Amino acid sequence: MYSEFMSQDSCDFVSRAINKISLEKEFVSRDRAFWVCYGSFVLNLQNEKSDLDLLYVHTETNPPSRIESNYETHPITIYSLSSGDLMDDGNQKRFGGYFSGKVLNPYIVISKDEKNDANLVLRVAGKFISGFAADIGKQRRSKLSTQANLVADTILARFRLCPWYSNYFMRYYTHPDFAKLWTRMEEVIPLSLIAANKIAPQKNGFVYIDPLSEDDVHVNLVRSIAKFWSIGSYLHNSPHFLDDYIKKSEQYCDDTEALKQMMSFVEEKAGLSNK
Repeated sequence: MYSEFMSQDSCDFVSRAINKISLEKEFVSRDRAFWVCYGSFVLNLQNEKSDLDLLYVHTETNPPSRIESNYETHPITIYSLSSGDLMDDGNQKRFGGYFSGKVLNPYIVISKDEKNDANLVLRVAGKFISGFAADIGKQRRSKLSTQANLVADTILARFRLCPWYSNYFMRYYTHPDFAKLWTRMEEVIPLSLIAANKIAPQKNGFVYIDPLSEDDVHVNLVRSIAKFWSIGSYLHNSPHFLDDYIKKSEQYCDDTEALKQMMSFVEEKAGLSNK
């Protein structure tokens, strides 16, 4: 979905790393499995010690797991889970968006059946975030949403779910090709919401379909937040997962003025600047 931002060197590195991991972890024999690469490598933001972040989606019944490996100078983090668990995380918020939220970020799908697997990933992302995004969107005066509105709605919804995600988003906001990246997000995010059957195109924009009631938004918000930190602590085998997440996020940005500028940009794109 965001392959145009990934250099050939990064693509080649990820391909070699996946081949190595597949042999090492005996992933090669599994049918209908695919990989999703997200994080710094997709946007060429990595340094010589950056983590390579991967989802490994398969059809077995194993519970989600976190696997650590390495390749050359780079640590590798792999989240292995079934396609059923991934879909449940989108449809039912089973893990609070811990997995489905990752594909609201720039990513690429590596698969033998890329079209179908990419559509699954699109649908999962849209299913998870749509109710929260629609709750942001209802604050606009306009009943119709533009593509930019939809992207901004999903970002503001993620800030509501996890305030420290704003620090991570600064990596995109300060990217040298951010304008191009935003334009691509204006294509991908609406596709996710359409694939999830959560928006409908109109003549001059889009409308959200079946938005949640205020009470349902609140319940889903609390449930998702609790499940996100629960599965994160479990997978990292640490009661300090939240503290570690916050500390890591501050490496990306702790400039309050820059964060305010970014927030103003997103709110303007959401059509909320003069609400």
